[in-house]
Amino acid sequence: MYTDQKILEFKKYLDKLYNLIEREAIFSFISTKLVDKKRIDDLICCIDASFPEEYINYVKKTNKSLETTKCYRRLQNAIKNKFLFSANVYLVRQREALAEIVELQQIIDSDMKLINNQ
Repeated sequence: MYTDQKILEFKKYLDKLYNLIEREAIFSFISTKLVDKKRIDDLICCIDASFPEEYINYVKKTNKSLETTKCYRRLQNAIKNKFLFSANVYLVRQREALAEIVELQQIIDSDMKLINNQ
């Protein structure tokens, strides 16, 4: 039950990140957007804190990198790109980031089922 609440919280923060990238960009150019660095860092911090404990313990115990971890790394690589002219924004690859967010929301459920069945 506690895990389900943590997963819902995790997905809620991913939704907020999705909306931030899609709607609150400072500047857009084709498939890249400039997004406020502080807002993204705050949401990434919340996402990190909302990972279910069972997931974290499983990864530490088995030393296996599950699909959620791989997808989360790809998401961070798509989001956390420094912008040459300002340290206050990230240069976000929008299509990549939004696709990874959607994939991450789907993968966390299957990974948690895998963990709970062992």
